[in-house]
Amino acid sequence: MANVDASTRPRTQPATARPGPRSGRQLLARRKRPAGRLAALGGLAFLSACAHQRPASPRPYLAFVANQGSHAVSVVNLATFRAVTTLPVAAAPTRLVARPGKGEIWVVGRSGEATVIDVAALRVAATAPIGKSASDLFFSPDGDRFYAINGETGAVTFGEGEPGKIPRASGTTLKAVYRYGGGSLTRDGKTLILSDAARNCLVFVDTGARKILGRVATGRQPQALATLPDGSKVFVAEGAEDAVSVVDVPKRQLLSNLEIGTRPGTIILKPDGGELFVLAQDGGIMTIVDAFHDDVEETFPIGRNPAAGLFRKDSGTLYVASAGDGSVTAIDVENRAVLNSTQVGGAPRALALTPDERFLVAACPDDGSIAVLRADPAELTTKDSALITKIPTGVAPVDVIIPNSGTASDTQRSGRRSASRSRPGG
Repeated sequence: MANVDASTRPRTQPATARPGPRSGRQLLARRKRPAGRLAALGGLAFLSACAHQRPASPRPYLAFVANQGSHAVSVVNLATFRAVTTLPVAAAPTRLVARPGKGEIWVVGRSGEATVIDVAALRVAATAPIGKSASDLFFSPDGDRFYAINGETGAVTFGEGEPGKIPRASGTTLKAVYRYGGGSLTRDGKTLILSDAARNCLVFVDTGARKILGRVATGRQPQALATLPDGSKVFVAEGAEDAVSVVDVPKRQLLSNLEIGTRPGTIILKPDGGELFVLAQDGGIMTIVDAFHDDVEETFPIGRNPAAGLFRKDSGTLYVASAGDGSVTAIDVENRAVLNSTQVGGAPRALALTPDERFLVAACPDDGSIAVLRADPAELTTKDSALITKIPTGVAPVDVIIPNSGTASDTQRSGRRSASRSRPGG
């Protein structure tokens, strides 16, 4: 049975003694009280009633989980901790992408079509061709255009649609890279940056003109990317070196190559852009980089083989999922201290926060489940488990997304190693 946080249980109101009978004099005195005093008493009574109202229950957010092995997306109600439906999707889904402002989740796989889920209706609304063997997908800020990356050929497929309609592939493709390592779209949506692990470079694509702006040489086998919110710099995890490269985006110029002592895997940028957190491919090390001055600040021990990381909106807490030891760790970023580390099993590889940041959900492909954990830093200790429950979802869940109030906006999800999770501004 699920071990539900005690704060979600309804509170019992204290019993109130029933007043005894009043005398005629008492009733007369009560009727003669001045109006001002009666108003004041009424105000106090209102405030007292407000103070004793029960706290609002957590909103019933839904977690959408991509099950690669069972070719389906499971939808889990995080108020009841139960799966409410399972939606068949295109074969072997690898990731979920929210279409900005449209109330849709696009399920990406290698079939050449994306399955479009209507979040409010909990149904498959359409299928959209995005190019064969698509391994990554980016949307323009208004959600009316998409850019799909073919992981095998390195081609970019451009899609567009009229307002209010689902965008479709336009027929325009651009051979951009020879072996796709990762990607990032600048926050204004104008520049798509791709890493070419075969040619050891970054490729800059003008999304409006649909042409290549230029290339910048990096270290060996560049992989995941993270772009500063202002679009001024992009950080590159070098897949075959113990280094992170830094590139000036407007000038398309290599600024530095930072030796970090470990082979970088996932890279996560703080929401404010001030620091970059680099998770090692192997072992259990996280390297913290000053993103403004391009300096290595320190290293920090975490779980084995960290696979995904996610920040709270205020940048104060970082959650890291470690596939090697089945742990999810919450880190106090300012004090560089572990708040909690909880064993969830199942080799967690993707994370998502509820929009109110009350719960953290981890997708665990090895045991076919998601783990639901308490996320509020004020409730976390190093002695107690943060795990609330585990919920079976399907075969090999590899990604999870939690929309806000029936839309697909304001989602908070992790950077992870298997495909760069950089989105506009990150």
